[in-house]
Amino acid sequence: MRIKYIYLLLVICSANLLSQGMNPAAAGGLRAGLNAALNINYHTSDFKALPGVPNCCPEFTSGFGFGYNIGGILEYRITETFAAQLRVNSVSHDVLLSNIESELLSLNGEPISGEFEHRLDISLSSYGIDLLGDYRIAPALSIIGGGRFGIISTHTAGQVEEIIKPENKGVFVDTGERTRNKYSGEIPDASPMIISLLGGIRYEMPLNKSASAVLAPELIFSFGLSPVIKNYSWSAHSIRLGAAILFDIGGHAPAIDKEPTPTIEIEPAMTELVNTDKTADSDMPFEIAIRAVGVDNGTEQPQLLLTIEQFLSAKMHPMLNYVFFDENSFAIPDRYEILSKEKADGFRLDSLNISTLNNYYNLLNIIGLRMRNNPEAKIIISGFNSDNNGEQGNIALSEGRAKSVAGYLNGIWGIPLDRMEIQAGGLPPNPSPSDEQDGNEENRRVEITSPNYNITAPVVTNDTLRIASPQAIRFYSDIASDNEIKSWKISATQNGKLLKAIDGQGSPPDIIDWEIGREKKTIPGSSEVVVYIFEITDSEGNTGISEPGYFPVRQKTIRHKKEENFNDNRIDSYSLISFEFDKYRLGRQNSKIVSFIKDNISDNSEVVVTGYTDRLGEADYNLQLSERRAAEVARQLGIPRSKAFGSGENTEIYDNTLPEGRFFSRSVEVKVITPLKWK
Repeated sequence: MRIKYIYLLLVICSANLLSQGMNPAAAGGLRAGLNAALNINYHTSDFKALPGVPNCCPEFTSGFGFGYNIGGILEYRITETFAAQLRVNSVSHDVLLSNIESELLSLNGEPISGEFEHRLDISLSSYGIDLLGDYRIAPALSIIGGGRFGIISTHTAGQVEEIIKPENKGVFVDTGERTRNKYSGEIPDASPMIISLLGGIRYEMPLNKSASAVLAPELIFSFGLSPVIKNYSWSAHSIRLGAAILFDIGGHAPAIDKEPTPTIEIEPAMTELVNTDKTADSDMPFEIAIRAVGVDNGTEQPQLLLTIEQFLSAKMHPMLNYVFFDENSFAIPDRYEILSKEKADGFRLDSLNISTLNNYYNLLNIIGLRMRNNPEAKIIISGFNSDNNGEQGNIALSEGRAKSVAGYLNGIWGIPLDRMEIQAGGLPPNPSPSDEQDGNEENRRVEITSPNYNITAPVVTNDTLRIASPQAIRFYSDIASDNEIKSWKISATQNGKLLKAIDGQGSPPDIIDWEIGREKKTIPGSSEVVVYIFEITDSEGNTGISEPGYFPVRQKTIRHKKEENFNDNRIDSYSLISFEFDKYRLGRQNSKIVSFIKDNISDNSEVVVTGYTDRLGEADYNLQLSERRAAEVARQLGIPRSKAFGSGENTEIYDNTLPEGRFFSRSVEVKVITPLKWK
């Protein structure tokens, strides 16, 4: 019956923890750590005496005691919900077995009630291993099960029978004392091993923001299978009340998918404005409210659940082989990545960022590395100027720009000067309009060309693409105030980390959009809820902050989709940018890229071609130009015209305030979506 009560206690504790709904960061991969626990030992037995040791006890049936469990843990998470554990530990199974026997005694001829206590004080310990499985039933809560195999290291017993009633009266006839059948020594015929079944629960609490260290309180029941003494009915059980501390030591997998977070009804967060100007009239309370909805393809989703899905992806970054210079300067601008000789020796293409512009700023390092790897290759470095605003006819400035580039490749990368031909001129061969400031910025450049395609070939990187759904989060604000609004701000955070801040002067618009699908850096990194607040300041200096609003986040990782055998896609992206200004025909460089793309399209791939332009020129004309560019690429790929679209300048895919941003915007993107089947 007592065993049943212990199991009932475990069930109640499990239900209590589950109801708490705590949500620490999940961990994966390989972890190691330590565990310690207090053992509440409970032995069940059915024997009268130790082998060969006299005892008058009618029967020993059970006993309690306290012990310890201390050791080390090694854990490997096999799937997102299941982990295997190996524990090496030292365990104390100490217990006191006792039985009180009632007898009718005679004292001076008078019958009296008497009691004898039969005691076995057992000291039992072992060294062994626990082999456990950890099954995650909630983001931070697991059930644990497995077995323990221990080698008995200590097995001693202290035995005594004592008269406890009547007190201070009477002795045993055979000893003349109030005690008899004393014994102290090893337990005869003790089993050399102890084998147990283990089961329990564990709750993980992160000790840092990345959850690379966790504290895990545990409640584990140990049910003894092997007898303490050979051929005896005597088993050692225990309840472990303790904790483990675990640290990531390697093999950490991508962020673990947590259970889908239930949709939360978001009520408008209302709060009374706090007047921070102590000299101002405080009789003017006002209210602020904010709520968030999702937006996908123009359709609102009132119940906002943000899903972040990972996809395998290859991205082709086109090489814009131009270096742009400031007006009347031949110094390489600071935005380009300039390395030391030591760092150049460790530079690798596979260490480049998936961002196209970040890769572009390593243009000179990519050229330097490829020139090293192709010792027969040569390049032509041609310097140009805007031919106005003080640069008109200044060929020396153009030459200085070309020599700056050659000097870096020679001094840092060790490329011999005889492998670099310097040329200089006024406007470049295919100039941008010089009657606009944007065009002047684009003409102040150095062009790097080579007859060897490998020097200026696109850079292909393999990475994990993260796509947010819905593509935008829309905030609706509402303010009731007697004063004008001076400034406002919306802040969205996750685990205390700022994801997005939107602010402005004057009254805020009724609708404020967070374009999370385009702003990749603002995508949440875990499955914790996102918290958003609304702050305002009025013309009198009063400030107020709304009650926080929340929306849940779900992470769908590649690992999870693979383990669950979900349908998945590989999403590859290829860009073509070598379009001359106001042209849509493919040049030689783009033709080679088209051939590369065709080789990577499968029969079951879905292909979408989208054309873009920069901000120069009329919007309607730019839209038509982008459509013609997309149609030309689709024709070369053998893709139906219906899969080609033009976006013109409506979608700014790169920063158009920079000349390189405008060049990269004159592009066509080919997106190839190929179904994957996980085995």
